[in-house]
Amino acid sequence: MWDSFPKMGIYPTQQEIVDFIALFRYIAYLTGTPTSYWETPEKAKAVMETMLLHELAPNGTSKILAHNFIKWIEDQPPPYLSRGFLEAGCRWMNGPEMCDALGLGRPGPYYYAVFAGHNILVS
Repeated sequence: MWDSFPKMGIYPTQQEIVDFIALFRYIAYLTGTPTSYWETPEKAKAVMETMLLHELAPNGTSKILAHNFIKWIEDQPPPYLSRGFLEAGCRWMNGPEMCDALGLGRPGPYYYAVFAGHNILVS
């Protein structure tokens, strides 16, 4: 809402933020995760900023998670997104330093252009 969406050219309204946070609160409820982190958009933003400040250094587990996430959604219907597209998106959203630390690939300019086009369409 406050970091990734603006990087894609999406600027949600206050009501969209409230609705999005409510969705995550519901998902937390369904999965048995504490919901207190998403009681309000302000609290959710504070939690996000705290995590960015204190938990941003990649480790072995985060490398595994990053690679597993890409493998999980790569070539899945309906969009059938390529690994290059997903890695370009990760680099666009998280920066090259983070993606290098996670050991993600370095896709060519084509994939960045496709991801930029995606951002234009969704914004």
